[in-house]
Amino acid sequence: MFDTLFSLTIYGAPLMALVGLGCLVFCRGECRRYLAWSAGVCGGSLALLVGGYMGPFEVAWRAVPSILLCIAFLASGALGVLFTLGCVMPAAERPRIPAPLWYGMKGAVLLLAGLILTVGLWMGGILILFVHNSDDRVVEYQGQKLVEVNDGFLDPHYCYYAYHGPLFRGREQVWEGPTHIWGDYGGR
Repeated sequence: MFDTLFSLTIYGAPLMALVGLGCLVFCRGECRRYLAWSAGVCGGSLALLVGGYMGPFEVAWRAVPSILLCIAFLASGALGVLFTLGCVMPAAERPRIPAPLWYGMKGAVLLLAGLILTVGLWMGGILILFVHNSDDRVVEYQGQKLVEVNDGFLDPHYCYYAYHGPLFRGREQVWEGPTHIWGDYGGR
């Protein structure tokens, strides 16, 4: 049953985005302005998040900026869903659509919004906790600055990347293993 809810959420999110786009085009008032801001923050944070991992510069986000972008994406997406509901639900004037179909579409949008908010925020929070839980720290090894990431779940597993500043690290691993790069007994 959970896989069905997850699939409906994944396929329903683009439909809700289209409903939100329709609200941006056809709705008027304060709700539209807030929806535009929410869509801008959501799209911008998603573009930065994906671009930081797939860009042409061979760098990736470090832990803290990645978590902040994920939180911004989830929060602005949830606000966007709520502002879309604020635009769609009180619309008294309906287009040239029969009343049963219009109210059925409103009910489907309400159901889809509830599903996206419930499953999307729950799964997003779980992903932030378990995928982005690896903290990183800057170490120096043989005169080179590296970013150490412990991405092991129960046992330690260390990955080392080239240091590219406080926001980015290299995309390619320099070294990985169950011990630190300098070994268990060598110290730093």
